[in-house]
Order: sequence, then C-alpha cells, then structure tokens
Amino acid sequence: MRAAALLVPLLLSCACHRAPAVPIFLWHSVGEGSGDRYDLTVDEFEQQLQLLDEYGAHPVSLSQLTDAAQGKAKLPERAVVLTFDDGRQSLFDAALPRLRAHHFTAEVFVVTGWTGEAPQSRRFFDDDTGHHPALVWPELKAMADEGVMRVQSHSATHPRFLDADAVTQRRELADSRAAIIEHLGRGADFFAYPYGSLSADSKALAEAAGYRGAVTVEAHGGGAFGVTRISVWRDSTAVVDKALRLAFGAPRPRTDQAH
Repeated sequence: MRAAALLVPLLLSCACHRAPAVPIFLWHSVGEGSGDRYDLTVDEFEQQLQLLDEYGAHPVSLSQLTDAAQGKAKLPERAVVLTFDDGRQSLFDAALPRLRAHHFTAEVFVVTGWTGEAPQSRRFFDDDTGHHPALVWPELKAMADEGVMRVQSHSATHPRFLDADAVTQRRELADSRAAIIEHLGRGADFFAYPYGSLSADSKALAEAAGYRGAVTVEAHGGGAFGVTRISVWRDSTAVVDKALRLAFGAPRPRTDQAH
C-alpha cells in the first residue's frame, strides 16, 4: 500500500452536504514484534496517542462521520477517526489497552477468513511482511462489547478488488458481513478494500451489499465509498503530527478528561 494523502475531506453521495475535513488514520499492527514496516512498537503507538491528546483530538466513529456528512448530526471539535486493518492478534494484546487508557475508540477492519473460532485454533496469515497471528472471534467480541473497537469488514479472503470480477467482489462483500453477524450478532456498516485496491464497479457493489461506506488508502474519486485514510507506518509519528497540525493548527489540549 502507498501512504495516503495527509488530509482529505470526506464527500458522501448526498451532493447537498460536505463533511468537515477530518483526519482518518490507519494502522495495522502494534507490538507484534515482527519488525515489519506495519508493526509499530507500543512506545511509538503511545507517542501517537499522546499527540492526539495534545491536539485535543476527539476520535469519532465512521457512522458519526457519515451522519455529519449527510447533515444528520454534528461532529465534536477536532474530530478524527482511528482505524486498523487486517485484524492481527496484536491489536487485542497491545493496541486495545492503550486505546482504553486514553478513552479512545476505533474501527477494526477484519478479514473474516483469517479469524479463528478460539485461541486454540488461532489462524495465521502471510503477506509480504511475514507470517502473522490473527484475531479470533472471542477477542473481537470482547473488543466490540467493551465499545473500544467497532468491528467492520475487510473481506473474507483479502483479494485485490482491482483484479476481481463482480461475482467475486459480491461474494467477498456478502460473506464477510454475514460472518460478522453470525459471530457478533451485529452487522458491519463499513468496508475496507483489501490493499486499497478497487475496480470501476467496487463502489457500487459495496453500496449494493448494504454498507454505508468504504475506505481505502489512496484517492479513488472520493465519495462515501472511496474514503481515503492516512497510513501510519513504523517511524512515522511525524506523519501523525503533520496531519493533526494541518487539520487543527497548534496543539490544544482538551478540557474534558473523559474525551
């Protein structure tokens, strides 16, 4: 994946409303210890969460952002969205406690075909950075029930939608959502395109599948189903700082301690 543009206004399909410019951050792994470019150390992730505090950022959900863009709700000042892709085990072990400590919430986009039934049957997935343990459904349920992470879809098997035909895309969109409903008793409202890759039909297919919106890592014409995020890599705390400064100006701590 390529790093996304630093700040992009979210435009939804309703032409009459434009959402404010909101930084949407994307992480993949925290504290796994794999050393790959997606895996931040816990200390580095903590520094980035502290930056959010220093700028007075208010993490909101993608649903809140969508409602605001459609004129149905108002966002808090200095709103941001925090997201995680793939669903590595390290999110439960390392990212969740840090988010909890800061009273932050986030979206986690999971590949349901990588998600095991229990820790004893944990699955691993391979990508160009290595071999990674994935979350299991009880961990996702605990995260969702606590309200710290909202579980969203990142497909069933993680194919490149740019190279997939419409039948395959429909199956990936539907099967992943159905698995989340089956295991968590709640649906996924948002979809993250695997590899940030989408075809000319992908946005319409995601909308037809019942999602409220979809996110990527590159600019794909905007709209509710082409929302760009800011990729956060190892050693990229300066990227987070720059995005926050671009969006909000100087740091300004919150006055509400509960966020």
